[in-house]
Amino acid sequence: VPHIPHEELVLPADVQGRRAPGQIGPDSMTMAYQRKVEAGRRKFALTLEYLRMGALKGIIVGGSGKTLYNLYTTFGITQKSVDFALGTDSTDIDAKINEVLRHIEDNLLGERGHESNPWLMEILAAIIGDPSGQGQVILAKPGIFNVL
Repeated sequence: VPHIPHEELVLPADVQGRRAPGQIGPDSMTMAYQRKVEAGRRKFALTLEYLRMGALKGIIVGGSGKTLYNLYTTFGITQKSVDFALGTDSTDIDAKINEVLRHIEDNLLGERGHESNPWLMEILAAIIGDPSGQGQVILAKPGIFNVL
């Protein structure tokens, strides 16, 4: 597990001669501390999201670009690649999605399934065949980027 320390100091220069945001009076050490803590939380949240995306991709990369973990080699699995062939009208998108889901289920080896990952189901549901049955592919329905 990577250790990601984040250290901050509140120095007198952070509050001396400064007015508190939205206030008439001077800034306090407590308010300066709260700003530093909130900034640290935001930085950590971004770092955590970056590591989680790496985990979803199977290769966790640190901030320096060095590979921290290759989950494919760690767990002895082979990366699956599915060509959705979105440029071809005859592509059966539902079959491709089912191929991905079957591969996930087969490799979970009894662990909890994709049903517990609503983000995955929402993304796959956003990439579906046209419900009118005309065979058109909907690449991005409204709100797809809210899912990601």
